[in-house]
Amino acid sequence: MSVVTAGAYAYERDPEAITAQSFAIIRTETDLTRFGAAAPVAERIVHAAGDTGILGDIIVSGPVIEATQRALAAGRPIIVDTEMTRFAISARFVPPEQVRCHINDPETPAEAKAAGTTRSAIAIRRAAADLDGAVVVIGNAPTALFELLELIRQGARPAAVYGFPVGFVGAAESKAALAAMATFPFATVKGRRGGSAMAGAAVNAAANATVQLEGA
Repeated sequence: MSVVTAGAYAYERDPEAITAQSFAIIRTETDLTRFGAAAPVAERIVHAAGDTGILGDIIVSGPVIEATQRALAAGRPIIVDTEMTRFAISARFVPPEQVRCHINDPETPAEAKAAGTTRSAIAIRRAAADLDGAVVVIGNAPTALFELLELIRQGARPAAVYGFPVGFVGAAESKAALAAMATFPFATVKGRRGGSAMAGAAVNAAANATVQLEGA
């Protein structure tokens, strides 16, 4: 509890206690049972949002944790749409060199201008050759998610997709399109909400979860 007494701030400072209290509150205020083995992913999304009310909009489809961990163990990349998304993925759980972002490639701005689209979309297009078996994380741009879906329609086969674009133009629509077409494990949150913090939190939870991989 944080209070102000006689002009002085009293608040929790211990990081472990803050984390423990945060997740205790989430578990008191929510029911995560419908997510089954994917509950750690949903829980982390709630934590990143700071809003237990978001739980009803979270979709986790298929064995997203297992798919993510298997891809990482096989050395497959995590492909992201923006640098914000890249830095939301913790080096404690994913080797930084395994996370790839093409938004700052020298060729990206000219390609985006020529194609009449965003640099984030081109960042995903430039990763097309690496999509099969990879984990794709969209934490900001609806155009990047739409670009990914087009590449999937053309035959790309990612291991798992985390679709968390945010905003008022295209975010809800791109996530609805993901949910409608996905035949692979994915996580998303319906509507306008999203962002790199939620995307990174979901990936971190999946990478850090304790699971027994079949055949491992």
